[in-house]
Amino acid sequence: MEHLFSYLDAIEKQNSCLAGMKRLYLYPGMEFRSEIKWWPDKGMRVTPHEGVDICYYIDSTGKECRVTPELRVPVMASGRVRAICKDYLGETVFLDHQYEQPSRFLSIYAHITPLPDLKTGDKVSAGDIIGTVADTAGKKNRIPAHLHISLMIVAREVPAEKFDWHMISYPEDAKLIDPLRMLNTKKIESPSKNHWKEMFGL
Repeated sequence: MEHLFSYLDAIEKQNSCLAGMKRLYLYPGMEFRSEIKWWPDKGMRVTPHEGVDICYYIDSTGKECRVTPELRVPVMASGRVRAICKDYLGETVFLDHQYEQPSRFLSIYAHITPLPDLKTGDKVSAGDIIGTVADTAGKKNRIPAHLHISLMIVAREVPAEKFDWHMISYPEDAKLIDPLRMLNTKKIESPSKNHWKEMFGL
């Protein structure tokens, strides 16, 4: 699958605020299959994390920052938009890369605001922008704005009407893949403690 390994570079290229980004932080709870929450909240996740969350990073000056709702979201590789659905923070776009036969290989971009003219059936190329990170300000769960990425293999007979957040959380007809296997991990670091969550005494 072309360009998957340079996806973080694609995000950096499309967002001037990330120019020269030194590292992306995946705090505990942001990783694939984690059962804990990384945002200021108690308790455990209802289901293990279905992907990775892109939020905190070290910029070119060495300062820790987090992404904003203006962050432009590119796609990993060429494909076709198979579904767009609501999620609890914004909307989710399912992109079908038709990578395997007889299965579909999907990249999934969640908690975003899709471009107004983006619609099911649209063809996109690697690096094309499909939207921006959704604004989560005012949400009761206090989750900062972030981009959720999932990767999934789905049998071709599964209809696109089933592509929604429930299928991501409870993938009975699909197989989730750790996105870190498909990303350039040289810029990714996983700190052992989340000082942002500790600020709330959690």
